[in-house]
Amino acid sequence: MLYAVAKKEFTNQVVTFADWPAVKEEQPLKQLPTLKTEGQVLCQSNVIARHVARRLDSARRRMAICSTRVL
Repeated sequence: MLYAVAKKEFTNQVVTFADWPAVKEEQPLKQLPTLKTEGQVLCQSNVIARHVARRLDSARRRMAICSTRVL
């Protein structure tokens, strides 16, 4: 959602219930959400929101407001 608010391109991968058992094994904490970026996988929504807000400097204030409301 933070990328959408900043009007930045991103890929949203939706995991179906049927696919979840296989996908779960690939996840570092065996849960979602995760963000794959810059060669690393980030887990937990607050960590992801802070990372994205820092990366999207031009919209940092708006991102911080959105992240606190969404999370």
